Amino acid sequence: MIFLYTTSTDVSDSLQRSMDTVTRLYQHSTLPAVLVDNGLNILWTNDVADQVHPCLKVPGGLHQWIPSGSEELAKNILEGKAVDFFVPSIAGPQTVLRFLPYMEEEHFLFALCVFDHPPTIPVAKDTVFAQSTTDILINTLNTQIRDPVHIIFSIVSMLSQSPPFLEDPKSSQMLGRIRKMCYKLLRACSNITELTRYTNGLSSLSLKRADLAGFIKNICEACAMMIKTLDIPFFFEVPKCPIITLIDPEKLSVALLNILLNACRFTKEDNKISLTCTVSGKQAIISVKDQGYGIPADYIPRVFDPYFSFDPAGELYADAGIGLSLVRFIITEHGGTVALDSKEHVGTTVIFTIPIRDTGEYPEYVQASSLDYLQDKFSPVNVIFSDLIDFRN
Repeated sequence: MIFLYTTSTDVSDSLQRSMDTVTRLYQHSTLPAVLVDNGLNILWTNDVADQVHPCLKVPGGLHQWIPSGSEELAKNILEGKAVDFFVPSIAGPQTVLRFLPYMEEEHFLFALCVFDHPPTIPVAKDTVFAQSTTDILINTLNTQIRDPVHIIFSIVSMLSQSPPFLEDPKSSQMLGRIRKMCYKLLRACSNITELTRYTNGLSSLSLKRADLAGFIKNICEACAMMIKTLDIPFFFEVPKCPIITLIDPEKLSVALLNILLNACRFTKEDNKISLTCTVSGKQAIISVKDQGYGIPADYIPRVFDPYFSFDPAGELYADAGIGLSLVRFIITEHGGTVALDSKEHVGTTVIFTIPIRDTGEYPEYVQASSLDYLQDKFSPVNVIFSDLIDFRN
């Protein structure tokens, strides 16, 4: 539904005619295109937008690309100004959202938003293979950071078994710190590449048919072993009956673990963390509540913005500021919603939903046990929770 500043029949007729014209022009465009109202709510999407950005189908989907400050953007297009909004990017060409408002005299009708993704460039003359600059960035991050980090891990593991390091506590402590820094690099590399995929339309779900309740339970059991070392009580409650639905286990684990990590990281005395999973109709509702530092009211609108980080001690760039951005992208890509409520010095609650849908067309997910997560040193539990682990050899 479109909110207009007039109820004139002539304007309504112009609105319909203009929308019909624009949708015909952009329905088969090679670029994702959407129509939005004066609140940046989506009125229509073309075929490419539906395929490349599934989260545009959920309420508020366009806001995934627009950090705080959307009010200024909406104000400009209401005044009839064309606006190019540059989506935050860690490096390389940025995705640009190009807004073109349609007006009837001084009345705002709607705005066309076209996603201008980084161009695809040929890699070699005599081949059909082509790679976007975003792909190049992602591959560079993997080869220049991820691969060397794995080599360092191997060397550290070998050194930790040698007698000089086994017998010297200081050397052992030093190796433990190297491991922690390697995990930090690995996590940052994974987060940056995933966020880059999302913001450039390169992400896709690898859906599997899974028991969501069992999936959450196993992750919580693995996390409980780590959270216990921090002396933070952690309680979780999930349905005993299976919740069979379609999920991307790898991505959903990243979303859940980032929420739990924040609950542990921004802690204070008497902190408690609780997770509950319930079912309401065709939705699974997962709530994570803590009694940590909480978030100042002025910062809450920005918590899902890419690269925005907040530290209770006031330290700038305390973290990469990617975790909650990934949470929002992952949940909306699944067709769910996510919301955060926080009060400074009281605590934070994050609630997200996952739609319950079942079909036999997708492969069955073989559940990883809590022990599997803990024993695999490169599991998402170990990588994401590495800040909380005391690595000793």
